[in-house]
Amino acid sequence: MNLWEQYQRCKRWLERALEYSYGTHTIEDVESGIASGQYILWPGKHSAVLFEIVQHPRMRVAYVFLAGGSIKDIESMLPAMEEWARSIGCARAEFSGRAGWTRSFLAGNGYQQ
Repeated sequence: MNLWEQYQRCKRWLERALEYSYGTHTIEDVESGIASGQYILWPGKHSAVLFEIVQHPRMRVAYVFLAGGSIKDIESMLPAMEEWARSIGCARAEFSGRAGWTRSFLAGNGYQQ
């Protein structure tokens, strides 16, 4: 399955997650960012994660600004996502999301608010 087909399969989860983004992005922004390579889609079986690589003056960061679908599916992908981020020179990962994410799985995987 190519990237666009993967995106189409995952689109519903990302659209639902956008409801919590307080207007920072539209689905058209997401599609444009994926098409241009600005955003990296990490499709799961029952979820999707969208990354943006941010180069700060002293550190490269994998910034997850949109994720939706099964939280257990996202958690199962976390080790692979972290390894990928390290492989491209990221010093850390940052997540933007609802407070429930911290309680549900981020804290248990070494992340802090």
